[in-house]
Amino acid sequence: MTRSAVIARPGARRRKKPVAAAKPRTKELAAIVSDSRMFEFHSPLRVTGREEGGIWIHECKPLRILAYAESREESWQAFLDYFESDWDGIAQEKDSRLTLDATEMKREYHKLVKSVRPAP
Repeated sequence: MTRSAVIARPGARRRKKPVAAAKPRTKELAAIVSDSRMFEFHSPLRVTGREEGGIWIHECKPLRILAYAESREESWQAFLDYFESDWDGIAQEKDSRLTLDATEMKREYHKLVKSVRPAP
């Protein structure tokens, strides 16, 4: 399974001081690439990654994604799985079939996602 993310503006906004590994780190993503699709964004998607008590967590509050696992890689893969699953199951669903919360989440996805196309 090949999945990746494209970091927006590499090298931009570098921190002046090194950040301790235990502190949350936020990445700004220009796109997410799954096995079959590439999701490009209107503006960078901010994803925060951190480790707490031996568990790795990746979070995107606007999209209500909170993924976690025992390793950083597994947590990141879980994040990508949640993103793609929510796109398929919520963002592409008819409003009449969604709860109010799900409809709001759908709007967030559609504000964020500029295009979806086959993976390169």
